[in-house]
Amino acid sequence: MIRWKLLLVFIILGRMANASSQADSLLNDYKEKLASIFVVPSATLDDKYEYQPGYVLVNKLSKPQKNQQTVSKIIIDLRDGKKDYLAYNFPSNEILSNVSESGFIHKINNSALLYEAKNGADGIFMHDEEGKSILSVFKDSTLSIKKYEVVRFPKELKRFLPNKGFDTAREVGIGMSNWNRFSWRNLGLYYFDNQFTLNPSFEELLDKGVLFYSENIAEDHAKLVRAYENHLLLIESKIEQSYQYDTVGVKNELDEVSLNEVIVEQTALRLSAYRNSLALYQKRNILPLINVDQINGVVSDHRKDKSDDFINRARFYLPNILNANDSIKTLNLYISLCDRQDKLIAVSEDLRRIKDFEGVSKILVTKGLAEPFFNSSLLNDFDAVLVADEVDEITWDLLAQALFGGISVSGINLKASHLTDLGFHNAGISKSRLAFSLPEVVGMSTDTLKRVDKLISKAIIEKATPGAQLLIARGGEIVWQKTYGYHTYSKRIRTSNEDLYDVASVTKLCTTLPIVMDMYEKGIINIDDSLIHYLPGIDTIDKKDIIIKDLLLHQAGLVSFIPFHRNAIDEESLNEHALYSRHYSSTYNIKLDQWFYQNKNAKYRKDVFQGIQDSAFSVQVSKNLFMNHNYIDSMKAMVYNSKLYEQKNYLYSDVGYHFLHLIMDAKLKMPIDEYYYTHFTNRLGINRILYKPLSKFSTNVIIPTENDKSFRKELLHGYVHDQGAAMIGGVAANAGIFANSADLAIFSQMLLNKGEYGGVKYFKPETIEYFTSRQDSLNRRGLGVDKPELDPDKQSPASLLVSSSSYGHTGFTGTMVWIDPEYQLIYIFLSNRIHPDSYNKKLIELNVRTDIQDVIYKSIISN
Repeated sequence: MIRWKLLLVFIILGRMANASSQADSLLNDYKEKLASIFVVPSATLDDKYEYQPGYVLVNKLSKPQKNQQTVSKIIIDLRDGKKDYLAYNFPSNEILSNVSESGFIHKINNSALLYEAKNGADGIFMHDEEGKSILSVFKDSTLSIKKYEVVRFPKELKRFLPNKGFDTAREVGIGMSNWNRFSWRNLGLYYFDNQFTLNPSFEELLDKGVLFYSENIAEDHAKLVRAYENHLLLIESKIEQSYQYDTVGVKNELDEVSLNEVIVEQTALRLSAYRNSLALYQKRNILPLINVDQINGVVSDHRKDKSDDFINRARFYLPNILNANDSIKTLNLYISLCDRQDKLIAVSEDLRRIKDFEGVSKILVTKGLAEPFFNSSLLNDFDAVLVADEVDEITWDLLAQALFGGISVSGINLKASHLTDLGFHNAGISKSRLAFSLPEVVGMSTDTLKRVDKLISKAIIEKATPGAQLLIARGGEIVWQKTYGYHTYSKRIRTSNEDLYDVASVTKLCTTLPIVMDMYEKGIINIDDSLIHYLPGIDTIDKKDIIIKDLLLHQAGLVSFIPFHRNAIDEESLNEHALYSRHYSSTYNIKLDQWFYQNKNAKYRKDVFQGIQDSAFSVQVSKNLFMNHNYIDSMKAMVYNSKLYEQKNYLYSDVGYHFLHLIMDAKLKMPIDEYYYTHFTNRLGINRILYKPLSKFSTNVIIPTENDKSFRKELLHGYVHDQGAAMIGGVAANAGIFANSADLAIFSQMLLNKGEYGGVKYFKPETIEYFTSRQDSLNRRGLGVDKPELDPDKQSPASLLVSSSSYGHTGFTGTMVWIDPEYQLIYIFLSNRIHPDSYNKKLIELNVRTDIQDVIYKSIISN
């Protein structure tokens, strides 16, 4: 009997021990569940602690060592920003708090989560629009996002518990035991009296998306465990499930997402954050700056570290802007750069010095200053203040772009809120001009675009051109502006973005086209009219019925060109020999092309050309050659009497543009260059698209073209290469323009904007559409523009990847401007392939211009 009793005792004790073991195991499960709701900075994580938190915050993807039993999810902490290999750092909460765009933080949060997850992280941690700390993770294979609010434990827990909205099946009695009180006191929540029923429900709290931030996981976790053991917390299995997600499914879906596309989006959003954090405060609405041709501005620099970054960028928008040290004769815009409190007195002295200038708009541009600066009465003298936080990515260059409408301004800077007390109001600027950014910002790949460097380097090595400028813009952003090589093969002067190239027939696009469109809109011409309506004396010749439209389409039946200079050869100088030969000899030793040579004895008529300028020989053809102005009438007669083909097929012809020039001279009542500057370049704020560049610039910034051994007997440097254009003084409808890529981009963007730029409307959208569209199924061209060839058997002037809506023009000297509305793309390539010999066709044979264009289109990741 005793034996059986002992056996029964052992059985009971065994079952009790087993039950105790199961209880301990169950308790351990809940300890792990409680640990899983904590978010812990990696720097505070104790690897020896048994229960790892659910989420570990890191700044980089170097995962800390973890307990073997559990694996924490690695969360990237983005609250204070993050520096990585992308072009722009992730913006801090301070920057994001200045962004007023609705939904922007939500957008950048979701993009950042995708970017960090693609790089191996499990989630991100940042602030939301309301300033709350939010942890975001992908929760399933559909890449749906779960967001948790993170509150400090136990400091911020009181705003959630107790809460009448939370009900529970398990309540604490009205009377608390001392142990209960001790547990709640340790938890940090003992702030109610004993007469209240305590009914917090952790399940509902956690289901609402709340996690707990802890810098001491061991201590804080122990508090929750004690509360659970004393029945103050109800933790069910569903809580654990709510903090798990389908890691395998998420990873599989992430593998299908293009990292390049993610990088493009994240780069663009980061830059947008910095741009959108800029804030503008105005007393009167002087910004945006619109009529730049009427602005005489000066920049006064009172920064700690002075540089030319701001004024150099400002000159892209306003070429004539001066430094305060320059001689100032007229002034209506004063811009002060200041980033120091103690320099405000010096700024005030500046303002006193310019008080004699009436109607001056005064703008302060600043960054990185604290609240007292913006409460200074010295700011009363300004009409506007443009302000940014002190962040490396917000450069003075960026502020210059914002000031001139390159980027929109919509932020609200909390530090500058005192400006409202001085009569300022927060205002915005809409984007109206080109800006500068990176390829990824507009959906392009920098790595792919780098291939153009090799293409151009190869062209230079093979002597297809001594140098080049390349500019690529998309969506109103210049994302690639580079120079290559030198002015000449002697390598004395490196090319720069300010250098001017002879763009040859690109003149037809950037000068003649806008003038003709302007005359068309104003009713000065009707392009369906014939020449007889506009040119006196043409009624007696066979060209009277040619219509203007056919001139623009190169289908008027005209010859390609007229060799005006060759018609001025003194025949006696040839000694009854031919001017040209297909074979080289001691007599025919001036090479003009492959198997084509000129007689070295050829001289030009003395009644047409001479080496000294006087009242008769007033037309300067080149540095050392002048033409009798009466010969221009002879040239006009050559145009009138040139051959006319019966068939009106497409044949590229400069002669048609000679007729257009005559029409413009007859109807505009002023020279075409003067009309062009007055109506377009001055108003656009550009000064590097011009005829006769030596009138404003030195040869140090002008790229030379041919060493002309045939006609002008000298290196052409600052004088137009086209012989016909040179013989009428360098200003023609078919050629004569010198330009750099930046100003051509501004003009091109105006066309891409359907006739508007910088808040000024130049053309109606329908006019741009009409002139740049294909007019005839048998002719690829538009009205004054070239377009891609649709017939695959014919050579196209552009890449096969361009859209059918694209248009542009190439130039004999090795230039190309191409505009694609479908892709919002501008491509500009400038070179001097004809230096020193015009017969150098390597640039054409190597397909350099179209190969570069191929790379550009292949770099496009997304629209």
